[in-house]
Amino acid sequence: MITPDYAEVTKFADIWMAPQAGTDAALAMAMGHVILREYHLDRQAKYFEDYARQYTDMPMLVRLDEKDGKFIPGRQLRADDLKGKLGQKNNPEWKTVAIDRTSGDLVPPNGSVGFRWGEGGEWNLEERAKGEDTNLKLSLIGDEDHDEVIGVDFPYFGGQASENFVNCEHPDILTRNIPVKKIKVNGGEAYVATVFDLFCANYGLDRGLGGEWVTDDYNKDVPFTPAWAEKVTGVPRDQIITVVDAEAPTFTVPADITINCDDDETDLSITGDVIDEADNCSTGLEATFIDAVNSTDPCNVIITRTWTLTDDCGNSTELYQIITVVDIEAPTLTGTLPGGDLGNLCLDDASTAP
Repeated sequence: MITPDYAEVTKFADIWMAPQAGTDAALAMAMGHVILREYHLDRQAKYFEDYARQYTDMPMLVRLDEKDGKFIPGRQLRADDLKGKLGQKNNPEWKTVAIDRTSGDLVPPNGSVGFRWGEGGEWNLEERAKGEDTNLKLSLIGDEDHDEVIGVDFPYFGGQASENFVNCEHPDILTRNIPVKKIKVNGGEAYVATVFDLFCANYGLDRGLGGEWVTDDYNKDVPFTPAWAEKVTGVPRDQIITVVDAEAPTFTVPADITINCDDDETDLSITGDVIDEADNCSTGLEATFIDAVNSTDPCNVIITRTWTLTDDCGNSTELYQIITVVDIEAPTLTGTLPGGDLGNLCLDDASTAP
């Protein structure tokens, strides 16, 4: 619960944050700092990556403009800026551009406003561009993904606080390092960076690119860290840093199956393995199983296999698979039967016949 004063609903909250009135923006910046660090940088949660790539402008490229010998974020790169306009004849000046991770090419992803008019069925947020599936790059942080690392200036307004607020002594312009690519555009060349990389830099997140005004320590007094927000808002940094994962992972369990008694029930190539393991925070999860065997009927053994997937925060999901083990093959005899009719020999006698 975030409210400067104690409210009627505050008593139901797990955590009550009481920022000084008018400082909610500073609190939000610190929360964003923590979210980016926890869910995008220190670990890459598939859910968040997929969402950011498909439903936000974070993979889109932004031109960096040079002003007074410094670089500042400009406007988003558009198909119209490039030779051939990426093959776009309809509204190329309104179609943003990203890099497809699979091909390495510049592409105009579906969903930008340029697809809104003049093209049927293309104004959507499918992960496609020019009729092909895409896998857009969120970041140029990889060594193979960027050409240079340059300093980009960001404005900082925390030093202009009025007398009723805490005035943080930081420069009005904060320069932070950004991974960039240099591409050919109409009229020359330009540096471009992804929205995601600019976003992380603006929040003061240290990503190993050097430079000032970034940190990987929540307790450093750098703009937009929890420690900085504590000074501005009065909210304890521990409250801002608190990250709770209460969501259990998901997966698809193999279908129930019937196998023969001479099959190995522990061979997952026979009985099936789980697929689609996913979690909102943790990655690299693998499901485990234990078997409970009911052999009351030796000709119809029932194995209840309990599959469990647990994330790094202890949240678990259990799903069940039923494996039925039956004997569907008749016994066989070897050798030569003696002459004559066996008649009414009992089973024990017949089994010992020469």
